[in-house]
Amino acid sequence: MNETNLTPGGTPTARELWLSNNPDIQIQRFYTCMACFHVERWTEGIRSLDSHLAATCCLLIYLSVQVDSLTLTDVEAFLAQTLCLPGKSGSQLSSLQLSYVDSRAVHLAFIFLRGLITLMACNSACGYPFDMMDLMPWNTFDGKLFHQKYLLCLERKPLDVILEKQESLIMEFKKLRTIIIEASEAQNRVLQPGPTRTSSLLPVTGGSFTRRDQFYASPSCDQRNERNEWHNVPRHQTTNQGRQFYPYPNQRGENNSWQGVPDWQASHHDLDRDFRTHNLKPGDYGW
Repeated sequence: MNETNLTPGGTPTARELWLSNNPDIQIQRFYTCMACFHVERWTEGIRSLDSHLAATCCLLIYLSVQVDSLTLTDVEAFLAQTLCLPGKSGSQLSSLQLSYVDSRAVHLAFIFLRGLITLMACNSACGYPFDMMDLMPWNTFDGKLFHQKYLLCLERKPLDVILEKQESLIMEFKKLRTIIIEASEAQNRVLQPGPTRTSSLLPVTGGSFTRRDQFYASPSCDQRNERNEWHNVPRHQTTNQGRQFYPYPNQRGENNSWQGVPDWQASHHDLDRDFRTHNLKPGDYGW
């Protein structure tokens, strides 16, 4: 696709994106926003979608390329949630019942919402190619509905079950999945289906819900990617007098945290330090 066909006159300045009244400026705004996520080559196909679908498609292509452990099953669960959400009322969403809570699904939801907030920032910087209300989390994502769709996808349920026997949603689902797969493959990322959930998973009870031990690691970004470089931030360490945190089995000793950081946050800073020092990912801790 020729970039000059999409952005007449070349790359626009921030002033042009924010203040221009040019009839073509909205196309430039959309293209620039897509370029922030390295999906500008698929601008024409994405732009033809409804606003909330276009945003989800852009974000899932980016996550598919950036997050090595993301599977085709995960992508399908996100798409199913996005397509089914507009037809759900608040009472229907609140009454959803889950057989158990899957820790990987919780982690996936966090990654998606983190990406959605980044997309909102890019949308603002590019002069609002999307209506901001279409990107708001409460209009775009429901964690319980995603969890339900994720469990169905993990069990390899038929599409008519996952998409509630709505033929229009099934057709839209296949269209979006094709766009994401082709865009990912063009960037040397082939999405593979995730492992099928089997009866060998043992339930682990804790608190007010039941979860199951996972047979593969939670998704995480590759810290070695040049787009996700960690920066060397100076730290002032002091002894943590609060709750002790031991990231490795049988490890004992003094636990350090940032100076002035509340005790409940100390363990998170230590975990963050271990990620960088030992190039670890959340899956290495058994999450």
